[in-house]
Amino acid sequence: MAAPQPPRTHIDIVGRQKKPAIPAIQTNSIADRRLVSILQPLKQNVEMLTGVRGGRVEQLDNTATLDDVIQKLNEVIARLNF
Repeated sequence: MAAPQPPRTHIDIVGRQKKPAIPAIQTNSIADRRLVSILQPLKQNVEMLTGVRGGRVEQLDNTATLDDVIQKLNEVIARLNF
């Protein structure tokens, strides 16, 4: 008799998916270059906030001290003020 199989998870069913990313901005005309001057900083800010640029902001563990919390909060604020 075969051993029972563990239940399948969502990841087993759909597979690992790549994290969505903002596509590269193409410049083919003068109008496109104007648009790029607006979109490029927005793209960079979104990438900073989502951890694509600059790495992820790691979660604190349950034993974090007040100093740890202050340091982590300052890290988040520095990212927002980029």
